[in-house]
Amino acid sequence: QGQPLNYSSVQARVPSLLRAAERVFGSWAAAVEAAGFDYSQIRRYRIWTRDRVIERIREWHSKGADLSWRHVAIELDPSLAAAALHAHRFASWSDTLLAAGLDPAEVARYRRWTLPAIQDELEHLATQGIALDQETLADKAPDLRAAIYRIEGGVAVQRAALQRQQEAASTRGRRRRTRAGTEAHKLCAEPQGMLSL
Repeated sequence: QGQPLNYSSVQARVPSLLRAAERVFGSWAAAVEAAGFDYSQIRRYRIWTRDRVIERIREWHSKGADLSWRHVAIELDPSLAAAALHAHRFASWSDTLLAAGLDPAEVARYRRWTLPAIQDELEHLATQGIALDQETLADKAPDLRAAIYRIEGGVAVQRAALQRQQEAASTRGRRRRTRAGTEAHKLCAEPQGMLSL
């Protein structure tokens, strides 16, 4: 499942497995070796660094893996995805790919788009303040825009997301106007004597 097998990670995630392994095999390392893994390699990956993240990405790339964010984070290598953005190692997954010498646009081109993936990406762009209209998507996320038209139901998902974004912007605008009006009313209501001071 792409989960780390080093001692501390397993201890934190499934301590019962760790205890059982130590009881049966004598040590966690022995249990891992019995399962057919090289524990010296697993221990090497325990501490993630920028260089280790880049190295791992290149390893997956050499195997022809789909390195789109959603696929890496959910299916391919969740620990790699978490390590890339943990402790501000990289500002974004795109920055991580660039550091590994990969073109994020090329990686995105091979993304396995589904309706949930389209919706997730639209929500991600919305949180970044990027408009979800067709013109903006054509400029900022052409692969997403192509998927919207290619996959049945994509256009409806995009329109719904755009409507939510516009409604949220309208609500924020009303709140700002209300606050501004309240402040103006307070200023006008100040006693004249206070103003003369």
